[in-house]
Amino acid sequence: MFSLLSRTSKRSTSSRTGGYDSVAVRLARAEDASAISRIASLDGKKVPEGQILVAEADREIIAALAIDGGQAVADPFRWTSDVVALMEMRAEQLAASDLVPTPAAGGAVRAFRTQHA
Repeated sequence: MFSLLSRTSKRSTSSRTGGYDSVAVRLARAEDASAISRIASLDGKKVPEGQILVAEADREIIAALAIDGGQAVADPFRWTSDVVALMEMRAEQLAASDLVPTPAAGGAVRAFRTQHA
């Protein structure tokens, strides 16, 4: 899991964290499908396809992004601009490392991507 922790209290807001105590970026799991669909619907966009990263704040999914590129979906009623930027950075790191996270252990275990000639 890739996370950004805020040093601010719940009462104050920070331009970097939107007032969230923490934001975690992780690989989506099967049980996240309904939350991702809800966010895509609110955002007026299609659900991302393939392997998806999600961002959680206050134990709720607030954004999703396909690892292989593509458009992010984010809850338009929550602060998400820097959260989406964090997710894009994590997706780039995964792509650059040529490693693909696996769903086991919440995405913490990774397997090497195989290349076909």
